[in-house]
Amino acid sequence: MERTGRPAGICIKFRDGAKLYLQYGVSNAAALAERIRYDLGSSAPDRIAAKRRRPAHIALTLFIAVCAGWLAAVATSKFLQRLPPEISRTEFLSEVAEWHVDKVVIRDRVLISGTSSTRGAFRVRMPVDDIMVNELRSRGVVVEFETSSDLTP
Repeated sequence: MERTGRPAGICIKFRDGAKLYLQYGVSNAAALAERIRYDLGSSAPDRIAAKRRRPAHIALTLFIAVCAGWLAAVATSKFLQRLPPEISRTEFLSEVAEWHVDKVVIRDRVLISGTSSTRGAFRVRMPVDDIMVNELRSRGVVVEFETSSDLTP
């Protein structure tokens, strides 16, 4: 398959002596020849071993995903256990009216955190406006504000 001293294509020689010629004019001739060499070069035991590794790889990936999910669940559970209990708006206002609350932190004007002298740490989810802040301060409660942007680095 040579013309003018240059090869006109690729010759693949098989072990049994057969030959396959691919002309360079055929699109992707080099890629096809390389793929044929690769496929014929790998022995049957190699192909069987590769097929056996696939389920093992899937099982390992699944095991890692389950472990990661379990760790995330445990971490979330631990985090939620550290949070103070949430009380109702009525319970909060009652604690303030009875002078049991000295200080609160209002986050994003919807979450109030504080400590009561009778029940300990607490959280309340309720909208907070300026009237509510003035009422708390008139009851002797120290009011601090936080926003989510204050907490992010």
